[in-house]
Amino acid sequence: MDKKITITLAEPFTSMAGITFNELTADFSLIKARDIAAINRLERKLKGGDEFSIGSVTKAASPEFRAAFTWIACIKGTKGLTLDDVDNLAMVDYLELSTISLPFVTKMNSSES
Repeated sequence: MDKKITITLAEPFTSMAGITFNELTADFSLIKARDIAAINRLERKLKGGDEFSIGSVTKAASPEFRAAFTWIACIKGTKGLTLDDVDNLAMVDYLELSTISLPFVTKMNSSES
């Protein structure tokens, strides 16, 4: 499974640093255990709180966790991108984030390296 994915955005956005992005590179190979805290913080932010959901039982079931996981991979693979830039994504692009990480969080195609 390719661990570096180019995401073409449906709607370009301008980051907090003034950089306009038309595409992002998500590099899942650069995510390490130390990144889980940032992923969990972003998941809580995207959920809007800490209420119980099925995503609390299994992270793979949480679309916010999967989106946060992809966003951290994008930060790792896209120069100039920050955690708070996720707020500037168009809704269609945000929703796509959770789909992109699905194979990684559910270990789909785990026989591939």
